[in-house]
Amino acid sequence: MCAIYATASAVDAHAAKYVLTATGTVSTITSYYLSNPTNNPPTVIKIGDPFKVVARFDTAASTLSPTFDLDPKINIYWLSGTSVSVNIGGYASTFGPPDYTGSSSIQIWNNNSSGSTDAQGWSFYDYPTEGPYPFDLPGPRKQENISLNLFDNTGSARSHDLISYIAPVSAFNYRSLSYSFNSYNSSGGDQRFNLVDMSNVVVTLTPVPEPEIWGLMIVGFALIGGEWRSRLRKAALAVSYSYYREM
Repeated sequence: MCAIYATASAVDAHAAKYVLTATGTVSTITSYYLSNPTNNPPTVIKIGDPFKVVARFDTAASTLSPTFDLDPKINIYWLSGTSVSVNIGGYASTFGPPDYTGSSSIQIWNNNSSGSTDAQGWSFYDYPTEGPYPFDLPGPRKQENISLNLFDNTGSARSHDLISYIAPVSAFNYRSLSYSFNSYNSSGGDQRFNLVDMSNVVVTLTPVPEPEIWGLMIVGFALIGGEWRSRLRKAALAVSYSYYREM
C-alpha cells in the first residue's frame, strides 16, 4: 500500500449517481513483456507526474455479476453508462458512452479475507483505437485501465455486500490507485503490460442529487428566502412604528 491521504464527502445511502475523483502522484512505473519484467518503453509519463481520474457512475444502472454471487461476502457489479476522464503527466484520455469499448465495475467486500476486511474497488478500462498513447507499444490492440481500491481492515465500513449502499471514503483506512496501459496482437498474445502506481492518494466520492431532489432544494431555498424577507419587513415595520411613537 502507498502513503495515503483522503477527504470525504457525506454519501447518501439512497443516492444512485456519484462522482468519484481520485488524485495522486506517480511513484513507480514497471513494465512486463509476456509476464517477465522488462525495460520501460518510451513514455510521456514520468515519476512525480500528477494523476487525476474523474468517473461518473450510476448504481441504478448496475448489473450483478454471477462471479461471486454465491459468496455472501463479495459482489461484483458492472456499471453501464459510466464516463471516465484521465489526466496523467502529459497524457489525457476520456472514455464512456456512446463509444465505450471497455467496461466499468465495482467490487464490494463485506468481512472478506479471514472475516475482517471490507472493501470497495472500482475498475475502469477501455480499448482506445486512436493515439496519441502514453506508452510507445507495438500491437494493434491497446488497453488502458484504472484501478482504485478502498480497504478497511476493521470490518466496520460495510454491513453487507449490496450496491444499495456506497460507504463514504472516510469509512476506509487504506486505499490504492494505479493505471496501466497494455498492448496485444490480434489474437490476444504478445502481451506488453505497463503499470503506473500512485502515492499521496486523495479520494472524494460525491452523490449527485436526482432532479426531484434539486427541485425540493430549490423550493426549500425559496421558502427560506421568503421567510427571511418576511422577517426583514417585520423588523423594518417595528423600527418605523417605534420611531413614530417617539416623535
